[in-house]
Amino acid sequence: MTPRSSMHATGGASLKNFDIARLFYEMASLLEARAESVFRVRAYQRGAQTLEALTEDVVAVAARGGLTALPAIGRDLAARIEEYLATGRIAQLEALRADRFAGVSLERESRVI
Repeated sequence: MTPRSSMHATGGASLKNFDIARLFYEMASLLEARAESVFRVRAYQRGAQTLEALTEDVVAVAARGGLTALPAIGRDLAARIEEYLATGRIAQLEALRADRFAGVSLERESRVI
């Protein structure tokens, strides 16, 4: 293994696997805070667990079109992974973060008034 490579010490899994897993856990938490469907929350949690356990680089899996063959990764989560790999961001996560902070701002303003 080369220094500073994208490979993690666990073998073929890259840091991207863990980065995306962390983002999926965050999405699950934000969805749960909004009282979204428990099934949707669990889908992101299970997807994160799959990515953490994946011994292959998610980039390689995506390149061969194999994301939906992974356990707990359906079309929606595969699309989020592909979006992150292409852009470095997940728009839905950014929207959830913005909504969360907008709600906090509105709550503070209502207490001041």
